[in-house]
Amino acid sequence: MIRRIIGLLCMLLLCCGMVPASASAAGTGSYVALGDSISAGYGLSEGEPSFPERLAQSTGYALADFSSSEGVTSQALLETLSQPEVADAVKSADVITITVGGNDLMNALYEYLAEASGTMAADEIREGLENGSFDVFTLMGLMQQLNGFPISSQASAALTTLRTNLSRALEQIKGMNPDATCIVANQYNPYGHINNPFAADIVSTFEVGVQALNTTLAGVAQARGATVVDVHGIFAASSTNPCNAYFTGLDDFSLDFHPNALGHQLIAEAVEQALPKPDPAQTYDVWVAGTQVSDDNAGDVLGDGTVSYDPASQTLTLNNATIDYRENAGDNAKGAIMFEGDLTIVLKGNNRITSVTSGISCNGAGELTVRGDQLTIESTSYGIEGVDDTGRAITVSGAKLTIEVDTMPGFTAAGIQAAGLLSIADGAVLDITGATDEAAALIGNGGISIVGSTVSARIAAAGAYGIGVILSNGDVVIDGSMVEVSASEAVFNYALVSMDNPPYSGGDIIIKNGSAVRASSTSGMALYTTSGDIEIADSTVEAAGGYMAVYATGDLTIRGTADVTAQGPSPALYATGDCVLDPEGQLVDVWTGTSEDDATKISGSPVSQETELSVHDEYFHSAPHVHAFTERVEDDAYLASMATCTDPAAYYLSCECGAAGTDTFSAGSALGHSWGEWEVVTPATCTEPGVEGRTCASCGATESREIAATGHDFVDGACAACGEKDPGFVTPDEPKKDEPKKSDHEKDEPALPAAGDAGSLAALVPALAGASALATGILLRRRG
Repeated sequence: MIRRIIGLLCMLLLCCGMVPASASAAGTGSYVALGDSISAGYGLSEGEPSFPERLAQSTGYALADFSSSEGVTSQALLETLSQPEVADAVKSADVITITVGGNDLMNALYEYLAEASGTMAADEIREGLENGSFDVFTLMGLMQQLNGFPISSQASAALTTLRTNLSRALEQIKGMNPDATCIVANQYNPYGHINNPFAADIVSTFEVGVQALNTTLAGVAQARGATVVDVHGIFAASSTNPCNAYFTGLDDFSLDFHPNALGHQLIAEAVEQALPKPDPAQTYDVWVAGTQVSDDNAGDVLGDGTVSYDPASQTLTLNNATIDYRENAGDNAKGAIMFEGDLTIVLKGNNRITSVTSGISCNGAGELTVRGDQLTIESTSYGIEGVDDTGRAITVSGAKLTIEVDTMPGFTAAGIQAAGLLSIADGAVLDITGATDEAAALIGNGGISIVGSTVSARIAAAGAYGIGVILSNGDVVIDGSMVEVSASEAVFNYALVSMDNPPYSGGDIIIKNGSAVRASSTSGMALYTTSGDIEIADSTVEAAGGYMAVYATGDLTIRGTADVTAQGPSPALYATGDCVLDPEGQLVDVWTGTSEDDATKISGSPVSQETELSVHDEYFHSAPHVHAFTERVEDDAYLASMATCTDPAAYYLSCECGAAGTDTFSAGSALGHSWGEWEVVTPATCTEPGVEGRTCASCGATESREIAATGHDFVDGACAACGEKDPGFVTPDEPKKDEPKKSDHEKDEPALPAAGDAGSLAALVPALAGASALATGILLRRRG
């Protein structure tokens, strides 16, 4: 019983507690909440919003809550206004609400009870009630004094102080911001819904006190141009108790006079009704994370500076934005970004969207363009979708998108799906993955165009609709792009497919202008058309399928310098129409077989003319012919040089296709020289050898050889040819003057013995010896 009485008094005396409230997102204006624990939401359960928070939510105001449960009195309200942050908020506020007065009366009550007891001070009474240290008799004595409080001098003085302080506070507020709407909430009777007779005195006492308080509030507000909201009348008219207080008996009661959730709702509604009616803001059919874009928030949609909208150009800009959307799970027509009509999304920096449904959802007719930097999407349904029947086109221009999709029960998933044309261009880079039962990477109901971009799509889908990593009801055109697609796990799936629902209207797959495509499907076809042609021109394609790698329900054409590899357990290539290789004047090699390892060139390879292909093998490869100059053909067509006197003939090495290379080989023998007669080039002399040479009549080559020196031809002591003196020549002596001349007869006689005359020869030897000695003597005499 003592604890229940203590609780009763504590509820009476601690009625104006305060809990800080949080600020809401920026809306159509600025809202400042001032005052006591009623504004602060004291007494509410966790998660229940206070009336300022409800008001901010319903009006879109940006809330700055400076209310407090620290026993805020009218004097504390004045002091709060002197704080710089509060003053700044008040100066820019559109709406200001005030709850005040309750704590002024509570402090007066302590003074009144202290005087009535005659033995205790006001602070002692406060502490005893808060700590629960009073015995039951003391508590009962204090309660018996309550009825006299409303007419006490303490109550009267408190109301006078309230009148003075509130008047000054309103004057300061008007001085700081004369245009603000200032609303004062009057006091309700928290026990007005209690009908138990044991609480009748408390109910009536509070009614008298509340009426006196509200009269004071109304007079001050009227004098200072503020608006009073009649919370007292609204609570009294409520059929349901708007306060926490109740009393069913002495063992079951609560006298906490703070409003409950219903009470805060009623206060918020009353304050909102008192607000001036603003001009409605222009709204736009664009929602970001559940927030609709309007003129009021277009510059900063989420309040963090990362998302903005320009209505003139219908452009939504994401600037390093992170959007986490947790609403509308199970509804794949919703998304983290939703819009109607046309929209351009500009990406700045790295952006991320996480969604329990779609990432970006387009409704109705129009076009979506995504361009700029980078965006990562993790979604449960579509990454980007525009799947209505209006033919919405979606374009990704130059942006880098990373999309990971999952499915929700009963729905399929897609990285990007457009009801109209899906266009990927201008260097865009897409990386799309999914590991779900029913998923595809790219779907363009009106066709898919990939130009000058890079796409990587990997889907591991096990369901019946896990087909078509890149799927279109119209043409699929890959132009100057790199595309890698792989579909796995599904019972029968496709990697790159153009198909339509019956009756099939047709759609082609066209790969051209230096594109590089790698497509694989574990159980189906890598490239497949249900009612259209497949054309591969001047591009590289690698296709691997669990069935036929490339299947055209129509014509299949490989053109120009295309390099195509196809591998599948059924024929690698299949077409219901013509299957043609058209080199367009180029040379193309073709290999077939069961695999790359055992493939051999087909007859007639390399092919230079349009050729009908009949492929029954599991492996097919066509590629621009690469010359291999290994053939040695001795034919005038490859003659590099004819045989000469010294070298055999030379021929260019050739390719199997007939082209000639630049390297050569020799064949046959040299012809040998056709020499002319020897002719003297340099005559020999007496002492030096000479040179003679000859010339080849075929090539003009020459050769030479030496002529021996002729030697001297001495005549009378000198060479007849060169005049060189004979060193061994002896000049005969001239006849003496006193010697008679020989007669002609004597001259004709031989001077030497006749040949064969032994005696004469024997006589000649000493004579020669004597002559030699004589000559020597003559020489000696000359030198001497």
